[in-house]
Amino acid sequence: MNQIQKSLFIFFLLFIVWATNLFGQAETDFLSYKRQLTIGIQLNTVGDLPGGFNLKYSWRNTYKMYHTLSLDIMNIRNPKEFRVPTDSIRSNTYITGKRNYLYSVRLMYGPEFILFRSHKEEGIQLSLLLAGGPSFGLLKPYYVLTGSHYTTAKYTNAPSTIGSQKIYVEGSFTDFWSKTQLILGVSAKASLLFEIGVFDNLVTGLELGTHLEYFSSRPIIGMDANSNNQGFASVFATLYLGFKSSDAFDEKDKE
Repeated sequence: MNQIQKSLFIFFLLFIVWATNLFGQAETDFLSYKRQLTIGIQLNTVGDLPGGFNLKYSWRNTYKMYHTLSLDIMNIRNPKEFRVPTDSIRSNTYITGKRNYLYSVRLMYGPEFILFRSHKEEGIQLSLLLAGGPSFGLLKPYYVLTGSHYTTAKYTNAPSTIGSQKIYVEGSFTDFWSKTQLILGVSAKASLLFEIGVFDNLVTGLELGTHLEYFSSRPIIGMDANSNNQGFASVFATLYLGFKSSDAFDEKDKE
């Protein structure tokens, strides 16, 4: 974790403490939702733009706590990889220093604690989410097209050429999934969700948090062996949109 990530992580922890103290004792009467389904797009400090996608389902347990089940599909990059022009006249680019793509499929479960919710159904909600679960790392070889006949070759050499062949374009995303390796891992996250009820059953919001992930073996993403990590720590932001099923909350369920 670099200095910027450490600073953001510390800031996030301090913000959780502040938000909990400020809103943790709030008691309001409101129309509570039974279930909620959202889909979001994520930016993070270890992925490309965008970093990935999130699908989350929540269902009510008590007055101020919900169960959540989520599916994340993320792209993890090596910090030393970057794009450079190819020899093609079409201004194509490829990623120098890259050996494999790493896609992380995460299944996470955990509680979501309501810290604050306004009286109106279309109002603002602030909640704290803690979740964890298994990760499935998909390590897919990075290929480029070389030579006058656009021969496919695995990128394992220095920039601009593979042997004596010039690089013209990188391979298609849909190719070579049969050569993908599976790496098992675990992941966990802590985040704050700022949510706004736009209409009766439509919600939008922003999730800000930190995420930790560790694989059973070291994924080889880049050429430089020293730059390939077995664990990843990141700070992320997810913009999401979804639907909820609402009803008047029974006062006895506050107990």
